Amino acid sequence: MKIAFNLHPSTFNSHPFYMRYLKLIGLFVRSSLAIDLEYRANFIGAILMSVVDMLWGVAGILFLFAFTDNIGGWSFNEALIVIGLVYISWGLNDAFLWPNTRELGEHIRKGTMDFILTKPINSQLHATFRRFKFDRLFTGVSGAGIIAYALWQMQLSPSLSQWLLFGLLFAISMVMMYSLVIMLASSAFWIVNINNLTELFFGILETGRHPASAY
Repeated sequence: MKIAFNLHPSTFNSHPFYMRYLKLIGLFVRSSLAIDLEYRANFIGAILMSVVDMLWGVAGILFLFAFTDNIGGWSFNEALIVIGLVYISWGLNDAFLWPNTRELGEHIRKGTMDFILTKPINSQLHATFRRFKFDRLFTGVSGAGIIAYALWQMQLSPSLSQWLLFGLLFAISMVMMYSLVIMLASSAFWIVNINNLTELFFGILETGRHPASAY
């Protein structure tokens, strides 16, 4: 008997199918957490490195604003919000997207991609949600803390509708990020080694650390 699985929206009308994939993602989450906590010192060290990276980013913007109160029409606290958003997106990317796309490239290079394609589940789901790095989530938490501090300094309290709009736009941006990363990882079918491309891609993303008008 042949069973076909896909992620077309109509398939989610089947409750058992929907629960199947939820349980599968839950299994991936538990296995990834067990791997991360296998070496506790490494896990704590990765969190500390996230803190250092966050402090380095804030130190950079502090250095720029040491000579002026306005850069490209942005105040210091407004620039902090931009940095916070960048760190949230980086934290989610490093925790959920990049570990899987890196392994996808390795599967293609080593010829083990067949083990994914032959499994009775959606191949894209398995290839992009199989591994999570929970220590990288602290980068996103740091970004949220930076935004909260900047809003407090500016004495701003966004309304519920503003938060909902922000959440919608941020979700759309993460879908765009997911699509770009998957397109980049898929190029490994032709290029094989995509390390140089990924360095270029994340180097371009690095420019988002500061407001565009500041350049």
